[in-house]
Amino acid sequence: MALAIFVIGKWIAVILRNLIKKTFESRQVDPALVSFGTNIIYYVLLIAVILAAVQQLGFQTTSLVAVLGAAALAVGLALGGALSNFD
Repeated sequence: MALAIFVIGKWIAVILRNLIKKTFESRQVDPALVSFGTNIIYYVLLIAVILAAVQQLGFQTTSLVAVLGAAALAVGLALGGALSNFD
């Protein structure tokens, strides 16, 4: 079941990434921002899929989610200044 969750979840993440990329490109968003945004969205979705698959195997993922949350907060704060240049 965990393998099915991973395969289907990864497939959905790829479809969503391509859909978002097409939407950004149709609205003529800066290519660097399109690449950055779609990659971030894809990897966040992939992490969620991996966590769901690992939890299906029976592992406790609460501490791992807390660590990932703290890391995401740190990355978000670090990138706040860099992303403000896209105004």
